[in-house]
Amino acid sequence: MDVVVVTIIGAVLCGLWSARGKGRGTQTKFAASATLQAYIPPAIARREVIRYLTARGCTLVNGEGECDAFRRGEYLIRRLRGPGSAPWLAVPAILVAVCYESQRKLVLHMRISLDPLVTASASGAGYFQEQARAEFSQVLGYLSQIACEYAQRPGEQKRRRRPNHRWYTGNEERPRAQEAPRSADPLDADLAVLGLKRGASSDEVKRAYREACRKYHPDRLNGQNVEPHLVELAVQRFKEVTAAYQRLRERMAQHA
Repeated sequence: MDVVVVTIIGAVLCGLWSARGKGRGTQTKFAASATLQAYIPPAIARREVIRYLTARGCTLVNGEGECDAFRRGEYLIRRLRGPGSAPWLAVPAILVAVCYESQRKLVLHMRISLDPLVTASASGAGYFQEQARAEFSQVLGYLSQIACEYAQRPGEQKRRRRPNHRWYTGNEERPRAQEAPRSADPLDADLAVLGLKRGASSDEVKRAYREACRKYHPDRLNGQNVEPHLVELAVQRFKEVTAAYQRLRERMAQHA
């Protein structure tokens, strides 16, 4: 009888451990598309999406082609347990946004996924889905407002559609170039890549670099069933971290 009880308990524990292991390999994802009622050119919509997500703490990591990828969140968070475990803007996530034209209407497609190195409980997964859906609705609402304002300026629409028209002066983009913010200090930018601020010691820089290598090194993602585009983001992030660390080392050597 005791042998039977021990066998049953062992089978239950093995099943729970197996389920836990499978849960660690899954990723929380959200994807949605929507068509705007008012028209806005994809280039303008893309610029506004970048501006909106950057203001919400996102970092643009890939802006090539028609697809823009962003990263956001506190990298010390390793497990999402529920609504009270972390604020939404602090949850490590990867956001991908695409704006394209279909039948003379703008379509917004967004994909939001949890960082592949972060796991989530059932409650955390529900919290992630709820907040991701809300963020998509907010981006869509912001773009809809911009599109309505754009639709009220037919003259500007014509200039953008026909830049070679006889009354086009070519000066349309100059005021924006003058209003563009100045680039940040290179030292602050390199420290920000490692999650540090000005005044950090050399030991803190080395510690942050080692931690970043453990998170983004491509070898750590092999065999984890990670999607190819996430691997590319990790490789690009690893290159950025390494380049920033090399520049910081050179600066520290000069002031040693």
